[in-house]
Amino acid sequence: LTRLVRKRFPLPEKSLALSTSASSQGISVSSTLLALAAVSDKALAKIQRKYARVERQLAAAKPRWCAFLSLGVVEAEEMKRGADADRVARSFKACEAMLEEIFRLTGVWKEAWTPENVMVCYQEVDRALDAAQRVLKGLDDFNARHNELSRPFRLCCGINEGNVVIFEDSKLQKVADHVIDVAGHMQKSARPNTLWLSSEVYDRLRQKSAFSPA
Repeated sequence: LTRLVRKRFPLPEKSLALSTSASSQGISVSSTLLALAAVSDKALAKIQRKYARVERQLAAAKPRWCAFLSLGVVEAEEMKRGADADRVARSFKACEAMLEEIFRLTGVWKEAWTPENVMVCYQEVDRALDAAQRVLKGLDDFNARHNELSRPFRLCCGINEGNVVIFEDSKLQKVADHVIDVAGHMQKSARPNTLWLSSEVYDRLRQKSAFSPA
């Protein structure tokens, strides 16, 4: 182990100075420990560089206008309770495939999935609305053709939009913003098989039909 550490992590001047100082006082410091100390210094320097890079990105970032659509399966645990495990797996996988296809068709930008919920990001609110309407209109056909469970799939949907600091390579699940939180709250407040959004978002829609005050 000592030879390996020496070979891969040659001792820096700081560690050599420590060794010389310790030896002058009659203290034995192994090369392995000195090399591990050097590794720790390198790891710390790497973390510092990473945070410095993130700080520069945030300083230069300009918020972009995004629309977020949150969807959740209603009473998912009750749907699974007592059902055959294979039927549960196939039915939920089929639901996921249906949603993925709709998101693809409507030009989704980013997605973040959990077992019974999904948050998706669009760069235009009308695309998010199109996706939500396709999902809700397609549920009857999906339940008739692909759902193997005794209870139907029902979904709650919520939309919100606003300026969010988000990068091309950002993973949606890593982005924390009030705009996203509101979309999630809208979904949780919505009744089964409905889409909820604020009056401010509604006023900016090009297609306003089929909505009513909640």
